[in-house]
Amino acid sequence: MPRITTKKLDELKNPTLEDLLAVMNDGKYDRFFLRRPREFPDGSRQFMTRKGNKMYDRLTSILYAVARLTDVDMENTVETLDTIVRDEA
Repeated sequence: MPRITTKKLDELKNPTLEDLLAVMNDGKYDRFFLRRPREFPDGSRQFMTRKGNKMYDRLTSILYAVARLTDVDMENTVETLDTIVRDEA
């Protein structure tokens, strides 16, 4: 898959979470999601690869920084992204 730039991202009608994570990954697509969620004895589940988690953390850090800068609550946005992550897996 080719690289994605922020300019190409702006041109996409319906960018995916994978597109956003690729931008966080210097424009490179990678395997961000596990094929099947990994389940742990405590009942928690892991949906993303290490790389996916790292890029997702970058994305949410930027969103929370924007929230502090603009005094806009990003909690709903991040919760929606969390739902997308669960649905992608």
